[in-house]
Amino acid sequence: MLALVLLMVVFATGPLPSRAQQGATAAGEPVRISAADVYQSVKEGKATLVCAYKQEEICRSMWIDGAVSLSEFESRLPGPAKDHAIIFYCGSGVVAARVAGTYLNRGYTNIKVLDGGIAAWKKAGYSLAGEK
Repeated sequence: MLALVLLMVVFATGPLPSRAQQGATAAGEPVRISAADVYQSVKEGKATLVCAYKQEEICRSMWIDGAVSLSEFESRLPGPAKDHAIIFYCGSGVVAARVAGTYLNRGYTNIKVLDGGIAAWKKAGYSLAGEK
């Protein structure tokens, strides 16, 4: 009977968003997105881009225009809204995934990671702040 009620609710309200649409994989890991998707999201103002390091000097060495450091991002909390798109990046994607997981665990639902980090960003042809 409970299954029938749940089925009726799903049909009445539409399908539930997938974990990927919510910013996490089925395993609870943050969604990894391409450099092109990061670029487009930031350019269109649809996401906050966060360098996943608290140390400003590390962030400066891999600064993407429009990004904020993790320290600056954390100083703005509790905003943004829990469903606002937040994209974390680091050198390779490993640190960003760990930090992103922290925010998923805090209830943020639209968390993503630059797949491959700065190396992938540069390989895709995008420059860092100050580069031509």
